[in-house]
Amino acid sequence: MSADPDLPALMRSESLHAYEHDAARHAYAYGVALRRARWLSGSSVGNALVRAVDRQWAGSTQRWLSQDLESNPSRLHTPLLHQLDSIVRLLHAQRPTIKIARDRRNWPWATPLAPPHGCTQWLVLDHTALNALDSKARAFALGSAVGHLQCGHGIFFAAHRMVAYDRPRFSAGLLKRALRPWTALLAFSSDRAGLLACGDLEVAIDTVGRLDQLHRSIDWLPRPPALAQRTDALREFDQTITMARVRAGARVSPAPLANDIGCPLADDRHTGGDHPLPESVPVSERPPPVESWDGVPDSAWPLARCDRRLTERLGLF
Repeated sequence: MSADPDLPALMRSESLHAYEHDAARHAYAYGVALRRARWLSGSSVGNALVRAVDRQWAGSTQRWLSQDLESNPSRLHTPLLHQLDSIVRLLHAQRPTIKIARDRRNWPWATPLAPPHGCTQWLVLDHTALNALDSKARAFALGSAVGHLQCGHGIFFAAHRMVAYDRPRFSAGLLKRALRPWTALLAFSSDRAGLLACGDLEVAIDTVGRLDQLHRSIDWLPRPPALAQRTDALREFDQTITMARVRAGARVSPAPLANDIGCPLADDRHTGGDHPLPESVPVSERPPPVESWDGVPDSAWPLARCDRRLTERLGLF
């Protein structure tokens, strides 16, 4: 006879995981994109999009599984799955449900799809293309897609796919134009996640170029920003404290904030800055304070500096 589940402990564990997921996302994601997404979700336009994707999700995913996708993880090579799991742990992300693309011409290497509510997250993989990549390039592609999901971008990809294939009476071009202020920024966060996953700037830049060509050849996908903007943004993110900490062996974690010269702010060392831990999480289960900055040079940039420079180049004020 099994013992009753310890519900308070389970709730504390879930609360801690949600905190780590959110704080890790803020350790690398482009702040303007996160703020715009929050605004969209609370606006009348955003609510209409959320409701439409929510209503369509069950029917669309059934059609995709019958026509375009398959659920057969046994077809995936074990090294690929192990690499994906290590990236999920690195980013403190939720492990997505894996689907395999049947028509490789109509799907990129890794596609994030998710409804607006609930814990369902799909990652559609072109496993043939991914297995043909070297390990670091594959890590970038997988990390970028996991970053999209962690930052809540799956709904944008799902909406574009639904309009293009499931709601033909609506204009896919109109949707792309309407959502362009949001989708034009998605890649900056996901590229950072990809760089964290592969750890090699030159590999990341080369892979971004290949992904850019692939994404522009698939009509239903949101249009990415200019390639030059993405590579410049990657070069700057490579100099950040977050990147230095990961290279020094840390996970993307509830990292302390930093001032404009790269020094950690004392008040944030135990709290995760703007993301305090829920009161329900006991002290014994909280992440340890950041006591050491071994391997992080004094010249490393705070993420805010990186974001500010990108925002200025994009002309977003």
